[in-house]
Amino acid sequence: MYIIYNVLLLLATIFLSPYMLFKLATVPKYRGGISQKLGRVRKGVLKVLGGTRPIWVHAVSVGEVMAAHPLIRELKKKYPGRKLILSTVTVTGNSTAKRRVPEADAVFYFPFDYPWIVRRVIQKINPDIVLVTETELWPNFFRELQRQGIPSALINGRISPGSYGKYLRFKRFFTEVFKSVTLFCMQSDEDAARIRDIGAAPDRVLVTGNLKFDQKISTAQQRPVAIAAGRRVITAGSTHRGEEAILLEIYSRLRKKYPDLVLI
Repeated sequence: MYIIYNVLLLLATIFLSPYMLFKLATVPKYRGGISQKLGRVRKGVLKVLGGTRPIWVHAVSVGEVMAAHPLIRELKKKYPGRKLILSTVTVTGNSTAKRRVPEADAVFYFPFDYPWIVRRVIQKINPDIVLVTETELWPNFFRELQRQGIPSALINGRISPGSYGKYLRFKRFFTEVFKSVTLFCMQSDEDAARIRDIGAAPDRVLVTGNLKFDQKISTAQQRPVAIAAGRRVITAGSTHRGEEAILLEIYSRLRKKYPDLVLI
């Protein structure tokens, strides 16, 4: 099954390479950390580690970084002498990790899931354990961790109803992939049941809740928003660059019809 996965991965790379090269040339964010994604481990990361075996936490983007932050904070409290490193996939996730997660001793980009790339990165970093957030199920990465005797855990794991059916279609493959994962820490009973159905061994599945509920909320954030009763409210959450301008334009138009409208 891994042979089929890697052949498909290689074919997809060949087929999409013109598009990917165009994006790399024209969109700066696609160039972020490309050498690291291709297997280069920065000297700064290796210097920080100093030959020690770190705790490696992986969070794909901003939401996962913020969800993992409470756990990272607690790990550093419990193991103050241990190095802890944090990897991301996106540029925004990387910059957020550097700004918002001071407990991380190093922040870097996660490697592409090609066997030779993940093997090189794992050998260079030599982690003591790897904790991967939510549903970042990279087959070659987990397989290589197992080959090198490194335990791994899926933390804050979730399987949405939509993705559940897709995973089931490839149950045979994911059953094989899940053999390489040491522990599955799922958000809910439903998530735990779904990942067991897909092929995870029941004795490796735990329900640990949602890490996002463990985030520290500042005093300012806890204060109630002073909005008069009966006023209409629009809440914009998890917006991306450029979307705020669109929202403000829509809001200004709606205010003409609904003068009491509030945008948060």
